[in-house]
Amino acid sequence: MPEVKRIVKIKETANLSTGGTAVDVTALVHPDNVLLAQRIAKMIGLDIMGMDIIANDISKPINGKNGAVIEINAAPGIRMHHYPSAGQARDVGGKIVDYLFPYGGNGRIPILAITGTNGKTTVTRMLSAIYQEAGFNVGMTTTEGVFFNQECQMAGDCSGPMSAKMVLHDKNVEVAVLETARGGIVKAGLGFERCDVGIVTNISEDHLGQDGIETLEDLVYIKSLVLELVDVSGTAVINADDVFAPKLATRVQAQVIYFSMTENNIVIRRHLGAGGKAVFMKNDKIYLACGNQAKVILNVKDIPVTLGGVAKHNVQNALAAIAASYGYGVDVEYVKQGLTNFVDNVGRLNLFHINDFNVCVDYGHNFAGYQAIINTVRQLGTKRLVGVIGVPGDRRDDVIFNIGKTAGAGFDQLYIKEDNDLRGRKVGETASILEEGISSIGFPSEKIKTILAEKEAVKVALENAIAGDFIVVFYEDYKETIETIQEFIRNRTGAEEGDQPLLDFMLTNETIRPLLKNSFV
Repeated sequence: MPEVKRIVKIKETANLSTGGTAVDVTALVHPDNVLLAQRIAKMIGLDIMGMDIIANDISKPINGKNGAVIEINAAPGIRMHHYPSAGQARDVGGKIVDYLFPYGGNGRIPILAITGTNGKTTVTRMLSAIYQEAGFNVGMTTTEGVFFNQECQMAGDCSGPMSAKMVLHDKNVEVAVLETARGGIVKAGLGFERCDVGIVTNISEDHLGQDGIETLEDLVYIKSLVLELVDVSGTAVINADDVFAPKLATRVQAQVIYFSMTENNIVIRRHLGAGGKAVFMKNDKIYLACGNQAKVILNVKDIPVTLGGVAKHNVQNALAAIAASYGYGVDVEYVKQGLTNFVDNVGRLNLFHINDFNVCVDYGHNFAGYQAIINTVRQLGTKRLVGVIGVPGDRRDDVIFNIGKTAGAGFDQLYIKEDNDLRGRKVGETASILEEGISSIGFPSEKIKTILAEKEAVKVALENAIAGDFIVVFYEDYKETIETIQEFIRNRTGAEEGDQPLLDFMLTNETIRPLLKNSFV
């Protein structure tokens, strides 16, 4: 029997699991020891950390003589803090939850999902620019890749659910702006449960005959899923100029904000009459409206990608982005800054002035896309409009034929090419259907030239350009198309092989008018 007050060591360890006791000494810990723990956590990269210390006196700095750190735990126990053997209980679990979900948050970030037939990529990029102006780190998915702010994380068509998940798993992303294409929706879903803003830019003929989509109503049904999954506290953005706008609105449980190219749109007038919100254009000015109140926020001519208002489809895209920002409560100044500074819209209405002719490079691949570019370029002034055209082979014969008719009606000279990916068709089959459509409206056969390889078709069109031409290239491979144009310029200017002189030939909102009248080379 040990005598009174004698201490008998039963074990060398003092763990609670082996009989140790927990005494709260939080109030005694020296501030230097607190800083030491914080520095170690940052060095290791842990949000939550347990640090084991042996010290003679915890109220003094640990400096090698007084004690030492002996272990770091990535998943520390917290029971001893809640239920100490002696001293004050500490709500460590509550502090951890408050740290991980600050300000009463639920751990979610704003999700903006953009779908539609045309304009998805541009609207997505516009919204990313707006939120970056507001100071957020933006994760963005588009048909061109996955981006963190301006940095490309993965190149390629990334408009599906796996790309969305990649963005949503990135803890550095504060706002997710997701282009959401039909293919991904049909084959694998959305990649998110709910979104805060859902946008349908427009509905027009595309992808008919694919994945069971036979009619425009089928397309509406699929794309409206984005609107259906907008949280009840969120915003659904719908194009009031689209004939399917009323039908799309029936799928929405959240507030709806309509956008329109005109103030007299009947859908918007009724919506505002009921106290709703809308964004519309009047006399080249963009208005935010709620009920009977409306205010100007921006002049269309101040948005570079609209080319002074000439590019109507980009005006429409800007309206959609403004409506989405309005719905989420983004400060108007950030909206203005984002759109006025938005100039880098790669692969969409990229314009270049080369010697005595001009070139437009665009991703148009359906009827509405072709028509929008034709209408825009015609207004920029041209003696002869030359098209280098192609259509994805998985479109129905009648769709390809109708695009051919559109091209025949819009262009003065045509070069027909095919995509490298024939999408199940035989070589020359898609080009043949396109030519049939072109010829059906009486387009002169001598002004049609079929060159199946895209690079060769672009090269021949450039080499045969005459003064005053405007060549429009609807590309499949953007990188290859740009390099072909670069090579043509190098040959004309004598630039070195590694040079990229094409950037010096880009037309912008501020320079397009004078450059169309003057020559660089």
